[in-house]
Formats: sequence, C-alpha cells, structure tokens
Amino acid sequence: MKQTVVFGVRQAYFGVLVSEEVLRARTQARDLSALHLKVAQARYQEGLAPKADITKAEVELANANLELIRAQNEVSLAYATLSNALGLPPTTSLKLAGELQAPGEQPILEASLAFSYQHRPELKRAEASLQAARSAIKVAASGTSPSLFATASINWLDNSSLSGSDWTAGVALSFPLWDGGGTEARVRQARAAAESAQAAYDNAKQQIGLEVQQAFLNVMEADQRVATAEALVAQAEENYRIAQGRYAAGVGPMLDVVDAETALTAARTSYAQARYDAQVARARLDLAMGKPFPREGSTREK
Repeated sequence: MKQTVVFGVRQAYFGVLVSEEVLRARTQARDLSALHLKVAQARYQEGLAPKADITKAEVELANANLELIRAQNEVSLAYATLSNALGLPPTTSLKLAGELQAPGEQPILEASLAFSYQHRPELKRAEASLQAARSAIKVAASGTSPSLFATASINWLDNSSLSGSDWTAGVALSFPLWDGGGTEARVRQARAAAESAQAAYDNAKQQIGLEVQQAFLNVMEADQRVATAEALVAQAEENYRIAQGRYAAGVGPMLDVVDAETALTAARTSYAQARYDAQVARARLDLAMGKPFPREGSTREK
C-alpha cells in the first residue's frame, strides 16, 4: 500500500535527523573530554591535581572517541536506510534539509477516529461490499414481483385487394404465482451474504478504531517523554556546570566532572530519541487514520 511505503520513508527520514543530532551530542562530548584532559594536565603540572586525574581524563576521552565512531556509523546507516526506502541506489549521496523538531499540537482522539472512518480504504471497500449485498437482496426478491411489459408491432399488408400497414400495441402484466421456492432460496442466500458483509464491515471498523486508539496513545506517551527528557537535559547541564566549577576551584574531583559530562551526553541523546519517537508516533497515527502524508524535504547532492 502506498501509504505504508510513504510511512517507511518518513520513518527513515526522521532516523537520519536523530542520528545526526546524536552525532552532534557525541562530538560535543568528545570535545569536552579533550578539554578535561587539557585542564587535568595543566592542574597536574601546577601541582593542583593528582596524576589520577590525567588517567581518568584519558579514559574519558578514549570512550568519547569510541562513541563518536559509533555515532558516525549510525549516520551512515541511517542514510543508507533512507536511500533504500526511496528506492535509490546504495551509493546515492543525500543531504537532508531540516532538523528534528519537537512535537507540535496534540491530536484529538474523536477527530482522529472520525477521519479514519471516512478515509481508510479498507473500510470503504467493506462498505461498498455491504451496499452491494443489500442491493442483491432486492434483486433476489424481485423474482416474486409482478412485471409490466409493453408491446408494439407493425404488419405490412400486400395482396391483390389490400395494401398498407397494420399497427398493434398492448400492455401485459405478469405475476408469478409460484416458482418452486427458487426466489425464497435466493433471498435467503442474499440475506446471509449481507449479514456476512455487515460483520466484515463491523470488524474492519472495530480494527481500524483499535489501531487509531493505540497510535493515539503512543503519541500521548511520546509527548510526555519529550517533556521529561527536555527537563533532564536542563538538570544535567546545571549539574555539569556545578561539577566543573567545583573542580576548577579545587574542591571537587575529576570523577564528578566526568560523571556529570556522561550524564549530560546521555540526557541529550535521550532528548533526541524522544523527539524522534514523537515524530514517528505521529506518522504512525497518520497511517492508521489513512491520512495523506506531507512531503518531507530532502535534496540530492550534485
């Protein structure tokens, strides 16, 4: 189904955006780790910090480099996934325009359900089958209904004594008294088919409603996680600032700085992932509703 394909493209598109944001967070973490090492080395030379601070900073930098390499690979994989979703060759070079946005206005369940009942193609097909089955009952029942026929004819006269034409017209009414129960059997069969079509329609509508409700609840959950993750980033930034200040003042260990920086990177990564989940949840809700998809922007590098 076309909408499923487009959903896959949107998901891959958001996957590239989140991978690039995680890469930026990992790059910032690597840069901070390198700065920590320089500060530790300077403080050690001045006799203000132990050699263990240098070792700890070196380990932190090595781990940050490993995570950065992993993030770079994730970006490459995300672009490969997007190229595949678009049906492009694996060697295609893409450049996306846009950033991973925070979720917008929250949907309304009742409106989402109403939209899905009007636009989901499965339900439209089931409704068409139901209407056809109901019409078949009327057709089958018409076997015992009277039929009215109109007739007309013209006879040409050509003999030794007469010439010209003779017109005749009439109306006939046919009323079948008994057809051996054939009509009744056909009506019962048509009614059974209509009941089956009604059940199929009801089942399709119920299944669509369940899909929309599940997708809607996932949007609500994702939005809540975005808000929580955003607050965690603010807290982690403040904790890092305090730990760094304490270490610079000589009243806090390097370990606190490293732990605070690790927590900050994790918070930024979680925030990016939460926004990705929120965007994908909305795309999945659009899919469940049968909603036409917007065209996401990406440009191919020349």
